[in-house]
Amino acid sequence: MSEQNKTPDPLADLKATVDKQSKQIDALTKKLAQPKGTEISDKAPEPPKVPSKPVSVGEKKYKWNLAVFQMPGSTAKVTAEEASTDKEMIAEILKIEGQGLLTEVV
Repeated sequence: MSEQNKTPDPLADLKATVDKQSKQIDALTKKLAQPKGTEISDKAPEPPKVPSKPVSVGEKKYKWNLAVFQMPGSTAKVTAEEASTDKEMIAEILKIEGQGLLTEVV
């Protein structure tokens, strides 16, 4: 019999397709099993701390009394460490009468 008279074997074609898809599935499964990004740990994040270094405004120095606070009219929480580098925010805090965030260091 010649090669031209052979009829295609549907089972062989199906087996080849299944084998190919099985290899693709294995490769994707291995790819998905690899961890990406940061891993989840049991450690809780460290809470913000009150900075020990005082902030200077002009000739005066002030120490922080709270680690986290909210500015009036805002819902965003700000850490004292973040605010320590923002001179405008410090000036706004000092304008608030009776504020307990910053205390002058004598």
